[in-house]
Amino acid sequence: MVDDLLQALERDYQIQGRKFLTELRAHLRPLRAYFALNRALSVTSERLRDYIAYRQVEEAAPATMNRELAALRRTFTLAVQSGLLAVAPKFPSLPEYNTRQGFFERDEFEAVVVHLPPYLQDFARFGYLTGWRKGEIISLTWADVDYRGRAIRLRPEASKTGRGRLLGLEGQVWELIERRWAARHMGDRLIPWMFHRNGVGISNFCKAWGLACKRAGLAEKLFHGRRRPAVQTWCGQVSVSG
Repeated sequence: MVDDLLQALERDYQIQGRKFLTELRAHLRPLRAYFALNRALSVTSERLRDYIAYRQVEEAAPATMNRELAALRRTFTLAVQSGLLAVAPKFPSLPEYNTRQGFFERDEFEAVVVHLPPYLQDFARFGYLTGWRKGEIISLTWADVDYRGRAIRLRPEASKTGRGRLLGLEGQVWELIERRWAARHMGDRLIPWMFHRNGVGISNFCKAWGLACKRAGLAEKLFHGRRRPAVQTWCGQVSVSG
C-alpha cells in the first residue's frame, strides 16, 4: 500500500538523521489523504496527474505540489531499491514561475506580522532581522543561546549549508530575545524552544502565514521572501565550522 511506502520514507529520514522531518510530514499529509488506501501498483502517471488536479482545486501552490510529488517519488525509489517494486511511475512536475520571488519591504512585512497569531510574530521578526531560514529558526533552543554573552550559535546540523553560525545579539534582535527569554517558562516548566506555541515547538505554519498575507493584501508573498533585506543588511553573523 502507498501508506506503507510513506511510512518507510519517514523511517529512512529518521535512520539517516536527515533534517526537516517535520516539513516532510507536512508534505506527506495530503499524499496520505489521497493515496493511503491505494496499492502502490495503481499509482500511474495518470493517477499522479489526477492528484495535481485535486490539489489545484485546493489551491495548493505549484512549488508545494512539487515538494509533495518529490516526497512520493522518493518513496517509490526506496521501494525499487529494496526490491518491493520493479519500476516506479514517471512523475510529472509543475513550473514554479514565482520561485524565490515576492520579497518584502519593511512596511509590507509589518503589515503581515500584525495579522499573524501572537506566537508567530516574534518568530517572523527574528527571520526578517537575521535572514535565517524557517527550519533554522524552528531548531533554536535556549541551549543555543549565550544570554550573558549576547550570542546565538546555530548548530551545523540545523543549518541548510551544514555550517554553523554565530549571531551577535544587539539592537532589535536583542530586544526580541529579551521578550522570548521572559516567555521561556510556563508555570514551573522551562520551555526548551526559543519559539513555541503554548509550550510546544513550532513546526508548520503555512496556513497561518498564508492567511496573514491575504489579510494584508499580499497574497503572493512567501515566508522565504523576507530573507533578502536581512541578508543584504545584517552583518552581525559569523560562520563557524565547529
